[in-house]
Parts: sequence; structure tokens; C-alpha cells
Amino acid sequence: MIKKLTKLSVFVLLLITAAATADAVNRMPPIPPLIIPPQIDNAEPQRQRSAEQRNIPASEVRTVHGDRARDSERWVLTILGDGFTAGQQNTFFDFAEWWAQEFLKLTPFNDYKDMINIHAIFVASASSDFGSGWQVAGNTYFQGFFFNNNRQCYFTSEGYARADALIGRDVPHNNQAVLFLNSTRWAGGGGGIPVSTMSRLAGAGLQAHEFGHSPRFSFLADEYDWVDMHANAGNPLGNEFFANRTAWSNQNNPKWSALLGIDGVVVDRFGGGGTNWARPHRNCMMRETDKDFCHVCAAAISRAIAVGAGPERQHQQGPAKGTGWSFFGGDRRELEREHGGAGLPNAPTSITMPMPAGVNRMLNYAFWGHTRVQTVILPNGLVNIGQFAFVGCSALETVEIPASITEIPLNAFHGLTRGNITIRGTNGSAAHTFATTNGFKWESTGGGTSITNLERSNNRYGIKFAINPVSEQAEISVVLPDASTGSATEVGVVIYDMVGNVVFEEKATNRTPVCRVIWDLRNPAGRFVANGTYLVVVEAKNINGRIYRYSARLGVNR
Repeated sequence: MIKKLTKLSVFVLLLITAAATADAVNRMPPIPPLIIPPQIDNAEPQRQRSAEQRNIPASEVRTVHGDRARDSERWVLTILGDGFTAGQQNTFFDFAEWWAQEFLKLTPFNDYKDMINIHAIFVASASSDFGSGWQVAGNTYFQGFFFNNNRQCYFTSEGYARADALIGRDVPHNNQAVLFLNSTRWAGGGGGIPVSTMSRLAGAGLQAHEFGHSPRFSFLADEYDWVDMHANAGNPLGNEFFANRTAWSNQNNPKWSALLGIDGVVVDRFGGGGTNWARPHRNCMMRETDKDFCHVCAAAISRAIAVGAGPERQHQQGPAKGTGWSFFGGDRRELEREHGGAGLPNAPTSITMPMPAGVNRMLNYAFWGHTRVQTVILPNGLVNIGQFAFVGCSALETVEIPASITEIPLNAFHGLTRGNITIRGTNGSAAHTFATTNGFKWESTGGGTSITNLERSNNRYGIKFAINPVSEQAEISVVLPDASTGSATEVGVVIYDMVGNVVFEEKATNRTPVCRVIWDLRNPAGRFVANGTYLVVVEAKNINGRIYRYSARLGVNR
């Protein structure tokens, strides 16, 4: 049976949705602004002490998402718990499993589920008595504590060192960790290992917000209206270092300019005009924990997953192991730091992507903002192009796409002039359909089956229309090479509108030279479709398994 050709439809935008949230979430107070604890920057030697030196107790590791055998190929997140006694082991693991699933519903993590492994490590604490006051240790293993009227929580420098040593022993391929305190208070705190309580009032949002702060990860800033934007939130490099802040003076040319207008991305002045700083969105996870991450924050997260670490490691120690699928993606100032300043003078204009071991998908925003790149060659074996992959690549001229790629969202080229871009690839591939349907230039690299507007060609086989455009019904003839020899051929016909919705579908087994399909111009709901252009896609498979693909445009003018 021919499968529905959703992977050939190059119009379908893979919309990212957030989980529904309870009304109670909206009543939750915001977490106080990010404070980077001193131990994040100053205790690295202490954190590097080995597990043997620290005499780390016995622990249990469970994989709550993914395949642990593939840790070396994936981005790895580790969940720790503090204040769980030996008798509360199942409580911790049950919560870890729940949180991991909620976390993977958030943008952009929901797009990367198959690239992420999540493990939980249990170490028993003597009690659930946490400290009260900055760096005041309680009677728990990681020495978690509350302060600021119990609205913020962290753990001590010694607790950080224990966490790093434990992870180094039990999950050596770890990229990022989070810590949960065994409490249902509404509290959290950012840091290299972000901390929150077990409160479920915002789904995974409470910890995800703190997770966004981590300098080991995406190092995002708070976006609250009332934050003192001049405090630099403990970051010695200043507000501009954060991907989601910029000076108001940049309002006409912000560092996220390529993403403006996409799902609410703007340049919004903090405090309604009371500060000199701006944020990219009014309803982002970094402002309200019941929301999703905006595109600017999601792009920073995608980059951190791709290179395996956040700014702390990218710019101080070099990138750690990552998925390898974000070559340049990042805001303009980050790119300028990496590639020689304004205009990216040291950045290459031609990029041939490698194929990392165990990775066959491209992350979203992969080339975001690389204004010098003119040619991109993608490797065979890659199966998709990420959402908004080339946004902001204003000099882009050519993209070579292998036949292995079957997912190409139109928004990958958002904001670019399609007629100025040549897509190269194999005739009959998804790239061919995508290019010829969406106004790109097409250049064949050889091979494949021609599928371009066959009703206008002299090709012996393919799609033929009795009339085009049509006003009452469409008679679609499919000329099949193998049917003339009596071979049974499975035929699937799918018709899409210009935004990727399926308006007609039919499947059949054909034994005649010509297969004819009649479409009454109605959609699956029984309503007549609107006037316009529609894409007819045919996939035919003979009894030997050979597949033929054809496509053509059909006009409707009722």
C-alpha cells in the first residue's frame, strides 16, 4: 500500500505547539530575576575533583527517555534529586519520568526527542531538611537551600562539586544537569546546574525557565517587566551577551532581526519604556513559566544542543560533544565574536556539511544569521532540513540537497527571495518537488525520474490532465511504465493546496496502461475548494518494488 506522501509535501509547516496549562499557573508569581551564584564561575577546580576523592555513595541510574547505549551520539540531560530519603526513591523516579515527558513537550525540545537522552540519578539524603539562607547547608546530600523568602533555591558550592563528581562517574557523556529539591514550594534558581522544586503547577515550566538560564547551556536572561536591566544579572559580559536582550537603541536593527514577525517576535522595551533594554517577545517562557520559548530563545537552545554546551563552555573551554547540526546558527553579535566582527569576514562562503556519526537530522535555525554563506552542500544520509534553517542567510545562492532528505519546511528559507536561490539535487526527489513548486531555481545533479509539470512536457509517462485549469471536475490520467506489461502497480494520488493541506487522496492497484482518477474539486469535508493552484503528487510502485514519482500543478477556477 502506498503511504500518504506527507514527506513529499513541501508545504506543510511543522507547527510547534505547547501543552495546555491550567488557570492556576497564571496566578503563580514569577521567579525572581536570575542571579548567577559565585560558585558557577569560581569553583571549577573544586567541581573537577574526582568521584573517588569525594567518596560518592552508591547511586541508581535510570533512563527516563532515550537509549543509554547511544549517549555518545546524543545530547544528554541528567536529572538529580536532593532531599529524597532512601524510602523515597520511587517518588523521585516517578517525578523524573513525569517531568521528562512534560519537558519534551516544550519547543524546541519536542522537535528533538530522538536526539535527546534523559537519565535520572538517585542518591539518598539523610532527610528533607533544607538550609534557610544563602549557602546555608541543610541535612541533604547536595546541600540545597532556600532564600529570598523561600522564592529562590540553590545548593552550596560543595553540593555543586558533589553533583559534578557524581555525574562524571555515572553519566560520563552528560551535557547538562538539573536538580530538583524534594519540596512543592514555588521556587527556583538559575546556574550551571539549575535548581527548582517539584511543583507541578506549570508542568515542566518552572525548571525549564531556570534551565534556560544555565551558562552551561543557552544562558538566557529573564524577560520580566520589572527586572532591573542595568544589573546585568551577574553576567560580566553585559546584557548584550544574552541572546534574548538587546539595547533599545538597536530597535531598528536588532540582533534577532531575521526572526522579526515570526509568531510574535518583536523588539519590546522592558517596563513599557522604563528601561534602555528590549526583549524579543511579550509571552516567552523566560517571562512566564506557563508559556513556550519564543523563536529567539528556541534558536539559542537549538544552538546549545547542537554544539553540546552553552556560552560558558563555547567561549571559554571550546565546544563539548553535541549533535553537530548547528553550524553557525546564532544571533548576529555571537557570530561576529566567532568570525571576525561585523560582516563576518572570517566566515566561509561555502560550507560542505559533514555527517556526524549517529546523527541524521538537522536542528532548527541551523544557519541562522550567517550572512556570508553563499553555498551549502548537505550530506547524503541526512533526512530533513530544520525549521528556519537558513533564516537571515541573505547571501545564500545555492543549496545542494541529497535524495535522502524528505522533510523540507518552506519556512527553512523564511525571509529570503526564492527566485534568487538554486536548489540542486536528484530529479524526482523531495528537493525537486520542493524547488519546482515553490519558485526556486532547480538544477539537476543527474539521475532520478523527472516530475516537473509533466502535463506541459512531451514525456511519455507521468501525469496528464484532460483539461487544465478545471472548473467542474478534474480528470487526472497517470501513465504508468510497468502497467503496459501487465505488472500490477500500486498507485497513490494526493492533491495538496498551496499551504500543504491534503484536499484529495486516492489509492488503487492498476493493471491498465493508463490509470484515471476523477476529483470533484471537494475537500475531505465535502466542501468545494477555493480557486487557485494545487499540487498533484503521484507515487506508483510496481510488484518489483520500483517506485515512480510524478508531480504537476493543477489550476482550479470555478
